[in-house]
Amino acid sequence: MRGDKMTINKKYLVIILIVFLTRSSYAHEPLYGLGPDVLFKGALNPHLTFQFDKHKTEHEFAFGYGITRNWTGVVETPFLIENGKYNLESVMLKSNYRFYKLDKPGLSYKAAFISELELPPSADEDKTLHCALTAGQESLRFYWFTYLGYQYNLTNNSFANGNQVNYGVTLGMRFNKPDYYKPDFVLLLESTGSSHQKSGATIESPPSNGGSNFEIAPTFILTYRNWALRGGMQFGVLNPRNVEKTETNAKITIEVHL
Repeated sequence: MRGDKMTINKKYLVIILIVFLTRSSYAHEPLYGLGPDVLFKGALNPHLTFQFDKHKTEHEFAFGYGITRNWTGVVETPFLIENGKYNLESVMLKSNYRFYKLDKPGLSYKAAFISELELPPSADEDKTLHCALTAGQESLRFYWFTYLGYQYNLTNNSFANGNQVNYGVTLGMRFNKPDYYKPDFVLLLESTGSSHQKSGATIESPPSNGGSNFEIAPTFILTYRNWALRGGMQFGVLNPRNVEKTETNAKITIEVHL
């Protein structure tokens, strides 16, 4: 009888762990990179992001909606503050479709296809489409995420760099015992990179564009029930040759699930 009771208790423990991962891991994904998490059907996810370096500050207002249990739509509106001016930088329409999910006791594997359309307010700026595949593992202790994407310039109106390949790998660890009713802290180390082609604006496009960038960012995730605070600092570590090097910048995001 006692053996049966212990078996039943283990089954309940497995169910609790799976439910915990499903409910509380929504914000456990990269801050600078991409992750495969989606919202549950009908969920609302407003969030506010601040990003700044020594030259400029950017605010981003975003709103996510769970269209289905595997498909999330997001609208993002980044505002750039530079030289005392406050301007809408673009409107970004994002789709995140999770096509794979496998839950095990204390462990969850996910994969998703992400597409993002960027629409700048000025007709002189390039409209871009970014598509990416992303996958990751979330567990009670360790995390990893990876993505590979391609950004395509739909208009080629400017002399800026052309299409680009984007990629990233993130490793993370939780140092505390997870509890949905207590604050949860996860530390991540993100690496992101991009390879830029030359601009296709004109045949006489300046030769001083095209090249590569690579960045490293220590970040953190602090969650409490349906609230999350994510933050970190990004450093450009690769000589980008003809591409403007990524400036050291800090980023913080506040979000809630409703």
